[in-house]
Amino acid sequence: MRNLTLLPLFLLVISCHNRTDTLTNKKTEENPAKTSITDKTNEKPVKTERYTLEPATKAAFDQAATRQPVSFKMGPEEARKENGVLVLKINQKWTPLEAFRDTLLNTDDPEIREYRYLGQNQALHQYLVAGSFYEGFETYLVDKTTGKITPTWAEPSVSPDHKYLANVSRATVMEGEPNGVQVWKVAGPNNSSAIAQHLEIEPQDWEPFELQWESPESIIIKMMPTEKYEQLQAEPKEEDFSYLRLRVK
Repeated sequence: MRNLTLLPLFLLVISCHNRTDTLTNKKTEENPAKTSITDKTNEKPVKTERYTLEPATKAAFDQAATRQPVSFKMGPEEARKENGVLVLKINQKWTPLEAFRDTLLNTDDPEIREYRYLGQNQALHQYLVAGSFYEGFETYLVDKTTGKITPTWAEPSVSPDHKYLANVSRATVMEGEPNGVQVWKVAGPNNSSAIAQHLEIEPQDWEPFELQWESPESIIIKMMPTEKYEQLQAEPKEEDFSYLRLRVK
């Protein structure tokens, strides 16, 4: 199969590292998701304690895409801006979130920051906020009950059973941006779902473009070897992509 023949061209280097939460200044504690694995994939799955990575097909990706619901929806009057600060309802009370304060707008200052409300997932009791910076972009999950902020590389997609979230980021989008896949696990009572990082994959030789949930514990990733992407001068066609299946454990 075409996707299988592409995979031997690259070396999967999966590296998971500690990431600093810039909003809370707390370093993420080490856990089984933070491991470093090097493995040549000669058409064989990559297996770790938290996941399995194996070849997939465009047909599987397209089929999963037809079943993908909207993870975060925006309703009227769910957010405000007061003096450049985003205001959200936390525990049913309008609360200014100083962490989301716009700074130096309409300038070319490297410290420029702008925050936008993207919506909420009522089942998870989480808001989603986007932060745009001089050379970067990040999204944040905000607990509707506690106000806890969880940074993510990009907008996450919720699994069909609402037990996981996943997102991808490509280093080629902006210089210095992370390249890889994050998966988050949902736990806690219905009125305050705790979000914790389940795994983080940072490949050195391929780039993720999109993902679709195939099932509650299976994700299809649209990807391309970095070398091939560069050979195509960052202008790939649809037939140039390959696909991986990420099985979450």
